[in-house]
Amino acid sequence: MRPLLRTALLAFLALALPGCYGYHGRDGGGIFDFELFISGTWSGSVEDSRCGGGQVTFFFVQTGDSISGSWAIYFSARSTDGCWDPDARDGRLTGPLSGHVSGSGVTLTMERAQGGAGCGFAQPITLAGTWTSSRLTGSYSGVSCSANVTGTIAAGR
Repeated sequence: MRPLLRTALLAFLALALPGCYGYHGRDGGGIFDFELFISGTWSGSVEDSRCGGGQVTFFFVQTGDSISGSWAIYFSARSTDGCWDPDARDGRLTGPLSGHVSGSGVTLTMERAQGGAGCGFAQPITLAGTWTSSRLTGSYSGVSCSANVTGTIAAGR
């Protein structure tokens, strides 16, 4: 490759890549030293041991390796306490979340407001999983309405 063409290509990449959605340059010193952000809205499916199948939405805000935000789950069946919120217009369960990312790993703590209609989580629900620029998968466990719950999620941007 010609030196002038190579220099032009490297200059273009150095200017264009930092503006790519979802990426942020680090102080590693290299042109291709980037770190991926999980920030944004993710949605997909959830399969719960108590409530069955449904839809999940996460809204993540990332600062360094810390995550904050909110979550919402809509379960198709409303047969059990804790599977829907009678005060929500569409029955969605919602709440704040916090957590951390480490490489492709993610750990989240999902909370549910206590004292509202229906029952809240007796303790936060913990989700551990992995993520890429477009896919988040994981499993969770905790106690909801005095019953142990487990489940899996698969979401994308």
